[in-house]
Amino acid sequence: MSKEEQIERAPRVFAHAVATIKANKWNPLGGWSAILLDISAGGCKLELVEGAGFKEGKKYYVDIPLASFNIDEPHALKLYGEVMWYNDKRLRIGFRFIGAKQSDVDMINYILDNL
Repeated sequence: MSKEEQIERAPRVFAHAVATIKANKWNPLGGWSAILLDISAGGCKLELVEGAGFKEGKKYYVDIPLASFNIDEPHALKLYGEVMWYNDKRLRIGFRFIGAKQSDVDMINYILDNL
């Protein structure tokens, strides 16, 4: 893909925070641990602790505790997203957020502006 053809990416911040990927929003026991590598208002990139066989197009919940960003309230971002890609060799996964609340978008923008 030429430089002119590349899609412009949303501003993002590179971060290393623990996150949890869940198939069910209400199950506190299920899920996969991951490290947040970067985040933007449109999505995030995570590196999994262990492989899980994610499929493009599947939808999951992503919980990102905010203590790593020195934010006390709210305690976490709880976002719904779609798997855009999954690299099973590097255990990395890209999510696009779906239907994020304005308060979540505002918090992500706060993180982008202050880190």
